[in-house]
Amino acid sequence: MITKKIRGWQIIALLIIIGGVLLSGWAAHQQDTSKRSELLLNTRLAQTGITSANMGALTGSAADLTSPEYIALKMHLEQIRANVPAVRFAYLMGQRQDGTIFFYADSEPSTSKDYSPPGQVYTEASDGARSVFLTGSMVSEGPVSDRWGTWVTGFTPVMDPGTGKVIAVMGMDVDAKDWNLEILRQSLPTLIVTFLILLMVLAFTLFQQRAQEDERRIAAAQEIVQEKEAFQRVLLDNLTASVVIVDAETHVITYANPMALSLIGAAGDEVLGKICHTFICPAEKGKCPITDLNVAVENSERILLNVRGKRIPIIKSVKSITIGGKKLLIETFVDISELKEMEEHNAQLIRELEAANNELKDFAYIVSHDLKAPLRAIGSLSNWIYADYKDKFDKEGKVQLDLLVNRVNRMQSLIEGILEYSRVGRISEKKETLDSNMILREVIDNLSPPSNISIIIDTSLPAVQYEKTRIRQVFANLIGNAIKYMDKPVGEIHVGCTQDGNYWKFSVKDNGPGIDEKYYDRVFQIFQTLHARDEIESTGIGLTIVKKIIEMYGGSIWIESELGRGSIFYFTIPIQVTEPVGGVKL
Repeated sequence: MITKKIRGWQIIALLIIIGGVLLSGWAAHQQDTSKRSELLLNTRLAQTGITSANMGALTGSAADLTSPEYIALKMHLEQIRANVPAVRFAYLMGQRQDGTIFFYADSEPSTSKDYSPPGQVYTEASDGARSVFLTGSMVSEGPVSDRWGTWVTGFTPVMDPGTGKVIAVMGMDVDAKDWNLEILRQSLPTLIVTFLILLMVLAFTLFQQRAQEDERRIAAAQEIVQEKEAFQRVLLDNLTASVVIVDAETHVITYANPMALSLIGAAGDEVLGKICHTFICPAEKGKCPITDLNVAVENSERILLNVRGKRIPIIKSVKSITIGGKKLLIETFVDISELKEMEEHNAQLIRELEAANNELKDFAYIVSHDLKAPLRAIGSLSNWIYADYKDKFDKEGKVQLDLLVNRVNRMQSLIEGILEYSRVGRISEKKETLDSNMILREVIDNLSPPSNISIIIDTSLPAVQYEKTRIRQVFANLIGNAIKYMDKPVGEIHVGCTQDGNYWKFSVKDNGPGIDEKYYDRVFQIFQTLHARDEIESTGIGLTIVKKIIEMYGGSIWIESELGRGSIFYFTIPIQVTEPVGGVKL
């Protein structure tokens, strides 16, 4: 009798196993279908932002790279990839008359090895992709492999509403290396349930006497669940972010934590049971992004309307969950009023700073320009008096007349310096590849150093990407200063260059008087000189211009010096040309 019972339950167990296996296979098929449907839905949603009007301006060639339509399309695809983590590639394809399929654009940055420029032929295009061009129907296929990996792909057509023809195909790839394994993994719960049922049946028949112990275990499990629910409620109540739980079907608020109630400005009984759009995102009533439009809400700026009618800017995220067969929306949000005020304040400061900067540049240029005319008149008058009446002055008068002429010349040089300083950053030339050796030779020829000063090139200088006039100004000011302040009977000026990471580091070294360390910063300040202008004529602007030019292009300049033994001025230029030009003997 016992043997018959055991055999009967063995048959039941076998039937349960067979049913579980079949159910698992069905569940795996459903999971596969669901994942593909989700992929096609995401692809379709992404494709809705692409219209025939956008496509009309694209040629499917390198000429598209600078078109606004291509740039907008590129940003759209990059945003799709960023917003949908499962998507590895998003791209738009076209088909030429000969059947060749090519890329209009993809979601990869241009620096990526997987980037496909506009017009690149998609040689691995599958039959599924080609079928969409023929039928205009959405298709999912895969897993299939190509040079980029193994993928499951969703294809949706972009139709011309006028002709009803397919003008492009939107494609989205998800990594399918473990697709079947993931389907199997997601089907495991069904298998587990099957075996649990089997074990429960066997346990019921073989260990019925342990029913009371099972009841105690169930009671303990229920107690744990209750404790977890209480723990979760404590967590929600003490979060510093506002949390609201909403019934997805009715949009009725079922829970609001203290932070949310405080922001809304009402008690719980005034909020619970009310439609969420009464307070949160009132403009979206009847068109909820989650339930009505199937659009994700993640860190999105929205508006909360408190009970006093005040509109409060918030950052909001929404997650959809199902508990006990009931679909709920968990909405979390934070008040960003202070942040928005700070952003507006910062924007205003930036606008004021830009206006002040432009006014300052214009002021320097206009004042310097307007001073030229009266100064030229004073200079002409001084020269006329000097030429016609110099012999009629006594010794003191001649000294004063010479001083007047020198002051006029100095003022003219100062005005020219101010004008030059105002032009830096305001007037620019086209950057080009320049041979530093040739530039330096031209500068030295223009400076015409005296015979007692030698200029020595220690190393072959590289080619640089720069404005020709600006690099000349840098070398002319640094070498000109070394010549002007040379106090040795035999002067030497050394120019060299080395590579320092991503920069060329140039140096101009002399054996002149040197500079005290406490003046290292002062020499780069406008109108500052270390000698009286009657001793050595100087405007005090040259090094200021040099510093502005160097820093304007991302470089830096500094000094190393020893009093009585000379100075070294170092400056850096970002490397644009990797190979230095051959040496030139100057």
